[in-house]
Amino acid sequence: PGRRLIQMRSLAREFKAHSIDYQEQRWDLGLLPQPLYRYEKPAGEVVDGALFAFVTSAGTDPEVILALEARRLGDALAWHYRAIRFSDSNLYVQHDGKEVWTSVRDERNQLYFNPDHTYRLIRDRAIEELPELVGPAP
Repeated sequence: PGRRLIQMRSLAREFKAHSIDYQEQRWDLGLLPQPLYRYEKPAGEVVDGALFAFVTSAGTDPEVILALEARRLGDALAWHYRAIRFSDSNLYVQHDGKEVWTSVRDERNQLYFNPDHTYRLIRDRAIEELPELVGPAP
């Protein structure tokens, strides 16, 4: 478990993220060094996992949640990831310099808010299966 946590932190640092808010301002998002939540040995094929947060320089409010999981595939383990929207901005995530996930407001994913911006609502989306990262898990 200790080595997997070190590996998860290293894998998380391979990701970069940014957002573009409703005023078209770009915010580079920073990765918090500690996972928000760690789950070891849950039921099923997942052996280990953690949730990491990308935040703006304006504070520590998560904008993107990055889920990393070590999953058993036969006799081997493989890393899987998923980016999760936690923001009302357009979001972009890159892995090793390649864009791997976006969540952009469009006609199906609208941002709704009241006139004084005391609440915001984003239409929900289905989350697909976690894609596999290249490389074995320990």
